[in-house]
Amino acid sequence: MYSDLLFAVVSIFLLVGGIIKIKNGKYLKKQGKRVKGVIYSLVWERDIYYPVVRFKTTEEVWITKKLNSGTNPSMHSEGEKVLLLYDPEDPDLVEINSEISLTIIPVISIILGWAGLIYVVLSLFDLV
Repeated sequence: MYSDLLFAVVSIFLLVGGIIKIKNGKYLKKQGKRVKGVIYSLVWERDIYYPVVRFKTTEEVWITKKLNSGTNPSMHSEGEKVLLLYDPEDPDLVEINSEISLTIIPVISIILGWAGLIYVVLSLFDLV
């Protein structure tokens, strides 16, 4: 019973997180500024590598930001040059400008979230 509840909570987080990432990605693709940046460092937290990016805004302000999306193994290495999208109104809203970061990973998160919720509902009715 508790495992089903935990599984449902994790599934909801995956679903909501994926939806938020898709929404932010669409916003950044439409309104964001494109700049060159660098993977400044990689932060290891809870078995995931999170890239820390560094870039200069179009207003010549340096920003260093740990991204909210990470992977294991890391998709990037320290010192790697990357293209970034950032919100000129809020430069802390920044993402690596790639289909993997902006679309594929969020879609996978949404699919896993839905699959988890479907599994929980089916298990409540002893159908799995």
